[in-house]
Amino acid sequence: MARKDEIEFSRASNLQANLRRIFDTWGNQSQVARDANMQRVHLNRIINGMEKNPTLNTVEAIAGALEIPFETLLRSNASDLELKIKATADLQRA
Repeated sequence: MARKDEIEFSRASNLQANLRRIFDTWGNQSQVARDANMQRVHLNRIINGMEKNPTLNTVEAIAGALEIPFETLLRSNASDLELKIKATADLQRA
């Protein structure tokens, strides 16, 4: 039985997919983990689906470190712009 502060499995899958998109294009796992006050291995376990139900506090910490609303990280249809993918990619080209 899931704890009340755990996110549901489908939202955890969305989180995993969105984090993969972010870190495949611009994110630095070590810096985000440090800013979220967590170990990089914990963040990596979430990204790789080894932690199926991270807590809301964990998601909020990651979102805060990325400066993205946590609801955006949990959505299945989050745009690149919302995940700061396109804007950052454009800046890197300049």
